[in-house]
Amino acid sequence: MGHHPSAGPTPGNGAPPGAWDATEVTGTSISGVDVLCTPQGYRLLEVNKVPGGFFLLGEDAQRAAMTAMYELAVQTAEKTAGALVH
Repeated sequence: MGHHPSAGPTPGNGAPPGAWDATEVTGTSISGVDVLCTPQGYRLLEVNKVPGGFFLLGEDAQRAAMTAMYELAVQTAEKTAGALVH
C-alpha cells in the first residue's frame, strides 16, 4: 500500500496504539481515526471510513457538532473522575 507523507501517521511513525488495527478492521486502507489522549492512555473514539467528510457539513454545523462532542467528553471525564475518587 502506498502512503503519501501528508496523509498522516503510518504504523510505527506516531500513530497511537491500536489506530492502525482499527483502520484494518473497517476494511479500508485509509481512514480517519479519532483518539483522545487521557491520563490512562489513548481512547479510541471512532473510525471514519470517509476521512474529511465532516467538512461537507459547513462551518456552523461543524462548530455545533464539535462543541457538543467536547461538552460530552468533559461531562464524561468529570463523571469518571468522580467515580474514581469515591
